[in-house]
Amino acid sequence: MVFVATFAQAQHLGPNEFYILGSGGNSCAKWLEEREYQSLRAQRMEWLLGFLTGYNYSTNTSRQVRPQDGQSALAFVDRYCADNPLSNVTAAAAALVEALGGRKAEHPWKR
Repeated sequence: MVFVATFAQAQHLGPNEFYILGSGGNSCAKWLEEREYQSLRAQRMEWLLGFLTGYNYSTNTSRQVRPQDGQSALAFVDRYCADNPLSNVTAAAAALVEALGGRKAEHPWKR
């Protein structure tokens, strides 16, 4: 899966490409660096929960996902980023969807 994080002029996207908006374009390294800042952490949690909500909105009811709580979702991304340091936050969120029983992430990731 290719992640595109740009707001440049209109361009053609392939079938597995999409624009990443907000915090999802951040690298896992940046995610890990910023986790000690509570105000940023709260913003990141809102982005992550919004990603999960968007996934649920776009899928049928039998494949919807729900983390135990926001803190457990953040902890998953912390672990994902530590294990997959060259990845980005959107890839971590896609892996979380998979781990919660939703659609399989379209990228390989270390579990």
